[in-house]
Amino acid sequence: MYGFRKVVNTEHGGLRCIKDDYQFVNKNFCRDKPELLELVKRKPSSTGHPGLHHSSKETDENISQTLKKVLTEVHHLRKDNDRIRHSFEKLKEENNKLFNEVENLNEKNNITTFLASFGSLTCTGSGKW
Repeated sequence: MYGFRKVVNTEHGGLRCIKDDYQFVNKNFCRDKPELLELVKRKPSSTGHPGLHHSSKETDENISQTLKKVLTEVHHLRKDNDRIRHSFEKLKEENNKLFNEVENLNEKNNITTFLASFGSLTCTGSGKW
């Protein structure tokens, strides 16, 4: 930042650094030359992806549009989910009614079969009971 460079200590061959023993230099930061201080500037930061130069307002608008799309899609999905849930409940009710009807028909069939078998046992060849 601000164009300062770290100076490597040559006493230790640049391999070892003693804690808190760092030096930084900048050609525009010199003793007794305050006029050079105005040349010490912070380097511009490179935020975002290279090649993208959207302003904050454009980015906010893109986020806002994307959020609206997502919220609209969520709203549609909830409506579809409610519709499907309602259809499922109707099908469950119909299934229960049909199951009860089948049980009733089975009972009637069992009674009819029982009565028919009882009648064939008690009936004589002359058709009299």
